[in-house]
Amino acid sequence: MTVIPIDPVADPRWDRFVRSHPSATVYHLAAWARIFEKAYRYTPRYLALEDPPGQLRAVMPLMSRLGLRGKVLRSMPVYEIGGPLASDVHGHATLMAAARSIAETEHARAHVDSLTQGLEQQAPGWVAIERPPVWVLALPPDEDGFKSWGRGHQRRPIIKCLKQVARTGVRVRESDSEEDLRNFYDMLSKNMRRKHSTNRTYRQLAVTKQFLAGTGAFRLFIAERLGGTVGGLVCLPFGGTVEALHIAHDERSMWLHPHHALYRYAMSWAVDRGYDRLSFGHAWPESGVGAFKARWGAEPVAMYGYAWRPGGIPESQRTHIHGVLAGGHNRILSWLWERTPVPLLGIATTVARRYL
Repeated sequence: MTVIPIDPVADPRWDRFVRSHPSATVYHLAAWARIFEKAYRYTPRYLALEDPPGQLRAVMPLMSRLGLRGKVLRSMPVYEIGGPLASDVHGHATLMAAARSIAETEHARAHVDSLTQGLEQQAPGWVAIERPPVWVLALPPDEDGFKSWGRGHQRRPIIKCLKQVARTGVRVRESDSEEDLRNFYDMLSKNMRRKHSTNRTYRQLAVTKQFLAGTGAFRLFIAERLGGTVGGLVCLPFGGTVEALHIAHDERSMWLHPHHALYRYAMSWAVDRGYDRLSFGHAWPESGVGAFKARWGAEPVAMYGYAWRPGGIPESQRTHIHGVLAGGHNRILSWLWERTPVPLLGIATTVARRYL
């Protein structure tokens, strides 16, 4: 078998392989090669393992960019999940070795996030680094199953908020309009600014919808009250999982708990369509975000990080150091970040994603 560079969008074998693989995620779909290329000018460097008859036996999404600190190879950027998909250890090892070889030749830093454990043992040169887990909720087979879900002691605060949501008249609907997407993005940007965190760009959100909506892998849910938008949630359904990608709320309407209404709606939506799981995304277990996800009944699923650097990686850099972007504990930078106009935050995000 041979490692080949591949254009996953132009070659239908890529998505056929991904859709047939039990460990594939929505981030393995070919569309992301074009999404990141258009949103941040990343260069797709996707790899595949091809057998003599021309069948793909393993695939690995890979993007590169040239930043201020040199070239970076990543599988995958922005959402930090990807890695090789293969049917055996040989496939994983071969593609990890190929990615490391590219990094060595181009004097680049390389990083892989994956749900597969032990890749550093299969491909010498890579080292394991700590990553936060993904929180996944196992969904009941039908709507009646939520009755037992709601009886859990841990979910009493969630049920209390959901009852309050029902009394205040918050309603959730599905939308495919550009106006709703823009309103959602405006709320998301303000939420991320308050958290001192870099956001995604509207362009990325729009091209994600452009490339994934036609396959059924993009859904936008909007929470409303009295004719006004109070929250929104972007979900990516794929395989048996609905990925709750981005959630946002109007900061004047936080008391309405629109995020509770949105998650609950997404759960029912997923069950009605036969999905088994709802993913709440990454969070460290000891964080407040992790505790919130756990109250919904989500369980942590281990995520594994792997890195390669020219000259190696010191032990001190293999453990995550908790911190906040955009200044975090620096009061002056935090004050400036919170008052930066939303359009400028979009520009800052583009620069950060492209060059830092």
